[in-house]
Amino acid sequence: MVRLGIVGFNDSLNELVSALRHTNDYTITGIYSLQDKELKGLTTKLMVQPVVIPEKLFSATDVLVVISDPAEYYDFLIRCIQSSKHLFLAGIGNLSLKQIENLIKLADEAQVIIYLPKILEWEKINIINQLVQQPLYIEVSSLKKYSGGANHSLDELKFLSVRAIEVFSVMNSSQALKIQSSASAVFCDYLDFVNARIDFANGCVGIFTAGLFAHKDEFKMKIFQRNEIIEMDFINEKLTKTLFGKNKSATTAKFSSGKNAQVKLLFNLRQFHEMILNSRNTIYSLVQSYSTILLTMKIFEKSKIPGFPDKQM
Repeated sequence: MVRLGIVGFNDSLNELVSALRHTNDYTITGIYSLQDKELKGLTTKLMVQPVVIPEKLFSATDVLVVISDPAEYYDFLIRCIQSSKHLFLAGIGNLSLKQIENLIKLADEAQVIIYLPKILEWEKINIINQLVQQPLYIEVSSLKKYSGGANHSLDELKFLSVRAIEVFSVMNSSQALKIQSSASAVFCDYLDFVNARIDFANGCVGIFTAGLFAHKDEFKMKIFQRNEIIEMDFINEKLTKTLFGKNKSATTAKFSSGKNAQVKLLFNLRQFHEMILNSRNTIYSLVQSYSTILLTMKIFEKSKIPGFPDKQM
């Protein structure tokens, strides 16, 4: 059983502890947080041992799950890697590109795995990989229902953008040669719209729209490749494939990930466990996600949007 320590404090702590208690892969050895005063009552309720001195957590754990913004714990993460502790990051948070590159470099030298969950579930990634061969043109719409400005957060717009960019990265590993991007305040006094066009080295063109102004939540993609169009509605889990030429036809099917929040978390924890046991990076590692991170940061920079959302998941 892998000894696991928790780093940070937020609303996801209760969910994480509950998920860990549903698996035999890990045992919780403690939690370290810069907000240690807020931990006392909750850790007693969750029966998790708070740790004040980081070195005590290092000596008692094999892996660490970081639930807070890793930028706040950057120096601590470096010490974790130097202590040969594998890391599970809930998201990128406000890490700079330079910090991400340094973490990847140090992890490679120490042969440490840094796990980073994806927004798309494995089933949906698998469907995309099976159907898409040589995409010529990709459209993605990533929209949230208009709320009239209530409960608006710039992180929501950034999250919608990140999940759209992740679709491009899953199906097209080619280098981005040219990026055109802009963000605007279209319906409100704050940024609520992002649009980008990416020209890839293999000739594929990707376009995405992210916004907070839709009639209802929407996450769709349309892929054009030779003699066919593939459409996926990720929210309603609907797939349409249209063939042209001699084999002209159109088929529609339903697909299902069938995962609630806790099941998704358990899936990621098990993937992390397998990566540790096999000592190899997969698509869920920080190093494999680097191209997505780099592309996202370039688009945000051109759109004058600061950083990543606090949580990717």
